[in-house]
Amino acid sequence: MRQRSLADRLLSLQLILVSAAIVLIAVSTFLLTDRLLVHEEGKALAEAAARAAAGIAGEWKEEKDLARAARSAVEESPLLGYGIDVYDQDRHLVFTTSRQSRSTKRSGTRQYEVPLPEGGWVVARVSTEPRRGAIAALLAVLTAVSLTVFALTFAASRILARRELAPLARLAGEADQLARDMRIRPLHRDGDPVEVGAVATAFDRLLARLDEFLESERNFTRDAAHELRTPLTVISGELEYTLADSSLPGPHRAHLETARSHARALSDLVDALLFLRSAEGGTAGRERAVDPVNLGDVARDLIGAIRSENPSRAADLDVRLPDEALVAGDVELLAAAVRNLIENAIKFTSDGLPVRVTAAADAEWVRLAVEDGGPGIPAAEAERVFDPFYRGAEARATRSGLGLGLSLARRVARAHGGELRLDRSELGGALLELRLPALARGSGRGRAFSV
Repeated sequence: MRQRSLADRLLSLQLILVSAAIVLIAVSTFLLTDRLLVHEEGKALAEAAARAAAGIAGEWKEEKDLARAARSAVEESPLLGYGIDVYDQDRHLVFTTSRQSRSTKRSGTRQYEVPLPEGGWVVARVSTEPRRGAIAALLAVLTAVSLTVFALTFAASRILARRELAPLARLAGEADQLARDMRIRPLHRDGDPVEVGAVATAFDRLLARLDEFLESERNFTRDAAHELRTPLTVISGELEYTLADSSLPGPHRAHLETARSHARALSDLVDALLFLRSAEGGTAGRERAVDPVNLGDVARDLIGAIRSENPSRAADLDVRLPDEALVAGDVELLAAAVRNLIENAIKFTSDGLPVRVTAAADAEWVRLAVEDGGPGIPAAEAERVFDPFYRGAEARATRSGLGLGLSLARRVARAHGGELRLDRSELGGALLELRLPALARGSGRGRAFSV
């Protein structure tokens, strides 16, 4: 189900209220106007009938004939817009101003009856067509005005809702950008509405506390790794020196070889932790200046070194790189990320299975993809493989490693404003795509990113 935005909800509420107000005003105007016209029409009709009756009564006293008296009175004081019927005391029609058939009551008319003092009645008639025409015209006007007001209200409400909610949209956008840039910046802005300012201030306090906690954790990891480097280097050196002694007994040598292997693994872990913290970021507000980096050249240099280190897999590497794929970044971090992607593909494929490295660039993005023909990564582990130190069951059983390669590569990508995604390759195995913002043409240096 599609979630409606707050702007759409406010717009809907405003339109409902405006529509209700328009309908209420239109209906009340229509009914009141109709009542008023009916009342005024009846009042004017009664006055016309009374004047006609008074004139006929006066003439009847002189003429002594009701029909002649009615004719004389109407001729002397005609009532424009009204029809006059005169009846004697037996209800026989003796005079009428109408040329139509002499029915008691004609359709589409309204009549008012006044008795004559000496017997008989005067009936004044008026057509209701003018009143109905006025009501119809009023209804048309009310409809046109209502539709116009509704359209203008819709447009104005939409503009106002978006404008008034712009600070909230800006707050959401900046909060999302903080996650992308890995920087802590104040979200509060002067001039924001009170409610938005309160939310921004609360987020600023939360982010400040979170950054203090993360910085403390980063410093601890970095300091611990630095402190461990020296004793590990000494231990590794002593083990190398001892193993160089040819008189060392075989059983002792085997134990020392195991110790040296674990010392190297521990040293690699320390180096990975330091590099991971370098990719992830450090103190808020400190930035690392970056230079243009040709990702194609970085990958080509790494491919040569990897082929030398893995001669049995040299023929399996299929490289398709453009001459130029420029990004803005730290060349050491980007090289480490690309190396981890390629070595990960080699590690989890056997000899003879293809490993393809391709890159493409457009105006906005540079994409470097590493594919392999291995078994791939199970869907259940698709996101977990990016967690630090995570290794799947097969990796733990058949491969050595720390489980930091893909985590490091993704953090490097995000630190540069990009992303690392996992998909299924047409070769049958995994596809890992490193996407980074392309360097704008003519730009001598890239933007800084926080570390």
